[in-house]
Amino acid sequence: MAGLTKVEWAADSRHIVTTAEFSVKLTFWSLSNRTVSFIRNPKNCGSSLHYNKDKSLAVVVERQGCRDVANVLSTVDWSLIRQFEMETEDLSGLEWCPKMDSFVVWDGALAYRLQAWSQDGRLEFDYSAYEHQLGIKKVRFSPSGELLAVASFDNKVRIFNTLVWTLVHEIEHLPSLHEGDPLTGRSVIYQEDDLPLGDVDARLALELGGVIIQQSKYRAVNERPLFLDFTKSDPKKGGNTKVGVGFMEFSHCGRYLATRCDNLATAVWIWDIHTLRLASIVLHKSTVKQYHWDPTQPRLAIVTGGAALYFWTPLGCIVGRIPPVSRGTVNGILDLSWNSRGKALALFNRDAAVLCRLKKKEQNLEDDLDLEPSRDTDLSS
Repeated sequence: MAGLTKVEWAADSRHIVTTAEFSVKLTFWSLSNRTVSFIRNPKNCGSSLHYNKDKSLAVVVERQGCRDVANVLSTVDWSLIRQFEMETEDLSGLEWCPKMDSFVVWDGALAYRLQAWSQDGRLEFDYSAYEHQLGIKKVRFSPSGELLAVASFDNKVRIFNTLVWTLVHEIEHLPSLHEGDPLTGRSVIYQEDDLPLGDVDARLALELGGVIIQQSKYRAVNERPLFLDFTKSDPKKGGNTKVGVGFMEFSHCGRYLATRCDNLATAVWIWDIHTLRLASIVLHKSTVKQYHWDPTQPRLAIVTGGAALYFWTPLGCIVGRIPPVSRGTVNGILDLSWNSRGKALALFNRDAAVLCRLKKKEQNLEDDLDLEPSRDTDLSS
């Protein structure tokens, strides 16, 4: 008999949802009338339950007769509204459209297959970019829900219009940038460089905790052509070389899309979706571990596993410092999270966390009109 691997509250707070080991069964336990219902062989595509925006509906995908079957459920009483078979070979992801009663599904890494389904079981869109190659890695909707970004193993991001379900543009991460290129020629490239570590800096670092923190800064790279060092997989040598666009996130205003290729993990690419051009590339010395957009303005925070924070805005890049009292504790930041107002950050590593507040030396009453941070921005715990 299989045990439980997950227990969670349902959206209505009147049911508890349990997932059995080996995905044998997904069970809904009612706390109000003590009824029990279940779905056999649910597929765990990141999560077994996929809610729409207002959480009035949920989709659970199960495997029946070697086929993927979608179950559309009402979250009021968890009754089945619609069940239909999908045309995927081995579904690996599902996501609801933020503004419509439709959801998209995609196949596993072995095939490029993207489909959009309505909640009543109508196939609205079926797309395959190519065959006999590795397929889709990431799928993200824009905040408005009007655009869908699909990242794949070929280092491309395809942008779809969800209103008419058509391909709008293909974003390609090129290994070289040339002067006069209409898509990349006007982009601003930032390179992280080390600052000279003087005796005073070393002495202060030792007094603060016995650890010397290497300082760095960004410099603009104006040389063209610029060649980027993508890692290439060698099928003769084998190994586990990562390829494709593995990170992707829209800014909350929907104008910018930040991407990171797994075979060039030190670079963050920022694309201007309004002009469909490359806005900037931010190159680091170490692998980019995580990045997230400010929820109130187009400001991107990046961490690379070191003791510094990196910020990108359309006006430029800066390197933020962790508060001195926390540098020794949170050296090696692996993740971060913004608060809802964009005025504070939580930084994490494997052993600790620290909360930092972004401050300006002069607070303007019309701060809401100031969309970007100045170079006077610093971090305070």
